[in-house]
Amino acid sequence: MILHNITIGTKNRFASVICSNVLIGTSVVLLGKVNIGEGAIIGVNSVVLHDVNDNDAVAGNPIRLVKSK
Repeated sequence: MILHNITIGTKNRFASVICSNVLIGTSVVLLGKVNIGEGAIIGVNSVVLHDVNDNDAVAGNPIRLVKSK
């Protein structure tokens, strides 16, 4: 589920990859070519600068690992 007010930016025309069963909170910013793994959770107002592994919960600016399953 992707909530409202999400910004997805790219560098060098490479797109971000968002797998299934992902929860992306409100006002999240994805910058560059990042991969969001299956079942990942990204907290509200987070800035994603690097990949998020499967089933990880991350939050912050820049993101930090909160919980790994």
